[in-house]
Amino acid sequence: MLFNSYLFILVFLPLTLFSYYFVAPLLNLKNIPKHQCRLFVLLIASLIFYGYWNPKYLFLIGGSILFNFFLGLKLHSLTQSISKKFLLFLGVFFNLALLAYFKYANFFVENLEIFLNSTIQWEEIVLPIAISFFTFQQIAYLVDVYNNKTNEYKLLNYAVFVGFFPQLIAGPIIYHNEVKSQYANLYLSKKIYNNISLGICIFALGLFKKVVIADTLSNFSDPIFLANAEGGNLVFIEAWIGILSYTFQLYFDFSGYSDMAIGLAKLFGINFPFNFNSPFKAVNIIDFWKRWHITLSRFINDYLFTNIAIRFLRFSMKKKLSNFNFLLSIVLPVIITFSLSGLWHGASWNFLLWGTLHGFYIIVCYLWGMICKNVKIKLSKNSIYRLFSILLTFISVTLSFVPFRAKNIESSISFYNSLIPTKDISLPNELIGYWQLLIEKYLNIIPYFNFNFTEKYILSVENLQNSFVFVTISFVIIWSFKNSISFAQINDDKLVFNQLEKFKINFLGVYFVYIMFFYCLISLTNIDPSPYLYFQF
Repeated sequence: MLFNSYLFILVFLPLTLFSYYFVAPLLNLKNIPKHQCRLFVLLIASLIFYGYWNPKYLFLIGGSILFNFFLGLKLHSLTQSISKKFLLFLGVFFNLALLAYFKYANFFVENLEIFLNSTIQWEEIVLPIAISFFTFQQIAYLVDVYNNKTNEYKLLNYAVFVGFFPQLIAGPIIYHNEVKSQYANLYLSKKIYNNISLGICIFALGLFKKVVIADTLSNFSDPIFLANAEGGNLVFIEAWIGILSYTFQLYFDFSGYSDMAIGLAKLFGINFPFNFNSPFKAVNIIDFWKRWHITLSRFINDYLFTNIAIRFLRFSMKKKLSNFNFLLSIVLPVIITFSLSGLWHGASWNFLLWGTLHGFYIIVCYLWGMICKNVKIKLSKNSIYRLFSILLTFISVTLSFVPFRAKNIESSISFYNSLIPTKDISLPNELIGYWQLLIEKYLNIIPYFNFNFTEKYILSVENLQNSFVFVTISFVIIWSFKNSISFAQINDDKLVFNQLEKFKINFLGVYFVYIMFFYCLISLTNIDPSPYLYFQF
């Protein structure tokens, strides 16, 4: 079930809210507090939400929840270090094995067939939705229980922690101690209207990002990448239109989903951490990963990079390899971490390339920081340097998304070649005539390049114009507007829109939200709801 569908917005969500606020308090089950009844409503709703895609996979997520819950209970009760380590290993192994089977078995068989140059009889495995996210979330829970950072004694609370429908499909990745107290004390407060009003605002913003911006941008990026996948040679201009459109599509799609998830949780009085913080305003790649998919970045740092770096550092100290500290404590941990992160995003060599490329970016960023520190150069406060850094980071991230979107390595290389300008630049032959006469004299002023009107573009001239408009609007939004965190807030029981409040027109914010929301609903009448890019992930 998709957040951007009539079924969800007009049927599932209203029924769930009604059951949560009005039906659950009337259940009066013996010896069961009302907040537990509300949790029960959330669990049933979440199971319906997940099972709508394919009911048989309810057994998968249900079995995973039961296994990890009871393992967590046993892990918390043990005091012997060896036994706890074994149980933790068992739990992590089980979760990773489950993920590996469903996500990587097809990839392994395909590459084995290439290696052996033969066909293997194999029934392709369907990747269950959300498995990447609920696997990581439960691994983090087991590690935290092992380290005595958290624990959970109630199966209902744990099941909602893992399966709560707003964050189930594509995050945010929640730590148990972030929501433990919220689920344990799910009482309705006097701030119910504050939660609902703020939740609607954040949800509407996310819906607008997805339906109006991201889905429109897909009309420009998808045909270009499809032509690339089919072996077509792209023209320089359309290649850049394709990758810029996809970069913004991915951002507005994923951040839109995260906003909707946070807004939905807020409707039920539950607070989730924000997942995006204006990532394209980042001044370097390290800063970018502190702003992009924040909950995944902190998971990778807390449970993967830190442990790998510590082990390499211990090895370095034990073997007295002080001259190789940078290699062992930074380079190798970063490359390993981001390579694994790439494979987590998808089972293909393309994603491995994408992750490794970001690892390389991180290392270059570390080296530049060390050089500036050693020669005592302070450029961070220089506005020109800061602008250059933001542009360089944006271009680097944009270029890295080529293998993230392309079909395979060969298509990625072909796409990269198309991004490099040649002396002869072809323009759409649809422009021959009036437009050619109008713009040709201006094109002739540009040195070095020769422009001709001989190429048939993948996109029509009209779509090219629309793509320029939407890409330009996207640039304005990401660099001029504040992020979702500050879009709307509750101050003194008043809904405040920060960017309108400073102009003393805060009252217009509610109308702006209404317009966004209803425009999205109207837009959905003309299109089929499109899945999120991270939907089956």
